[in-house]
Amino acid sequence: MADIGAISGDVVGALGTSLLFGTALAVAAWLLAITLLRRARPAVIAALWTVVLLKFLVPVGPGATYSLASLVDKLTSDTAVTAPVVVTAPPAGARLAPEAAPSLPWGSMALAGAWLAIVLALTVRQVRRARAARRRALAADPAPAWLAAEAAAIARSLGLRRAARRVEVRVSATDGAPYLVGLARPIIVLPLTLSEPRSGESKDHARRAALAHELAHVRRGDAMLRLVQAAAATLFFFWPIVRLVNRRLDLAREQACDAWAVTVGPLSARDYARMLVDAARQSAAPAAGLALARRGGHLRRRVDALCARPPGAGVGVTGAVAIAGFALLGLTGAAPATATPASPKVCVFTPEVASSIMASFPEADADGDGALSRAEVCEFQQVMRRRMVADPIGAAMVSTAETEVLVSEGLCCECPQPSAFDGPSLPTCSRGVDP
Repeated sequence: MADIGAISGDVVGALGTSLLFGTALAVAAWLLAITLLRRARPAVIAALWTVVLLKFLVPVGPGATYSLASLVDKLTSDTAVTAPVVVTAPPAGARLAPEAAPSLPWGSMALAGAWLAIVLALTVRQVRRARAARRRALAADPAPAWLAAEAAAIARSLGLRRAARRVEVRVSATDGAPYLVGLARPIIVLPLTLSEPRSGESKDHARRAALAHELAHVRRGDAMLRLVQAAAATLFFFWPIVRLVNRRLDLAREQACDAWAVTVGPLSARDYARMLVDAARQSAAPAAGLALARRGGHLRRRVDALCARPPGAGVGVTGAVAIAGFALLGLTGAAPATATPASPKVCVFTPEVASSIMASFPEADADGDGALSRAEVCEFQQVMRRRMVADPIGAAMVSTAETEVLVSEGLCCECPQPSAFDGPSLPTCSRGVDP
């Protein structure tokens, strides 16, 4: 049970660390998105929010001096204040109290158990949705040869060569809008109304634009990105910041694919916007798929962006530099603490000190020879420190110079034992040196 308690405490602590650093990076990304990057390409904004999700999932990274974690460390670290401790001998005949057994952290165990149960339930639901979406796509008819060739030509224009061979195009009589499912073997499903040969110039252009949008998802690796989003949404189902980041990422991802569709497709930005609205009216894509258009606020914002100023495709050189810098600052961890050089100390153990301790604590003379050696004093020092922990109230009531010296580090019990003691003091040594 103790191990379970420790594990549950570690789980709660890890979640707290992820929430702290992930939320701090989300605030930084939001500030960048509304200031310096307010006119950035949608692919840059999508990468920005992707970095934030990765921070939630992997809060600890390699240490760096200039990083968000180092800044949070400095803001949240407390300055240690050392208070003097007065130690004295307990009353004669006092016994050391047995150490209390550690109590189980029932609170953290309950929290960790409830979190794990909900995460498992959400994971099962995500897996079922993904399987249902793939079964639905596989139930569609294979695309005719001319449609597969058209998709391959658009894939080449997007720079997809090897990946295009893995993409399968299918035609569905029940789905009203195009969508993409699958990670290793992507499947693009087109509605039957867009898959008829020589059905008119407008439908041909709409089909090519739809294929360009879905193939842009393949080019960007959005299926893997959806896994990252699902993992973050599942692990942090209780945190609204993660839901907000996922919504921003959903919008930026679709806008990035819209930009590619306008760049390589046959439709202008305004005509493509009209096609999005028409597709949304007939949309019946599965929830787990990457659909061309869905109803809601995202569609309105996509249409407004296309009509106002068509976005550029890709991230660009400037965007790549910005994202690399943001990832470097956000995903790295706190810099390792620099060890402060310890100041040397001079040992105070002398024959006079030994005689004074002997007079106050004759029980320290383990061998009964009437004199205290350095080994006997160091052994009795541990006994006195344990007594202080067992009876702190009694220890605070009486104080003598001998007890203060006895429990201090000035006796140099951590220093190497000399072969013989001839001088008035031991040589100087640094604190923390192991004998």
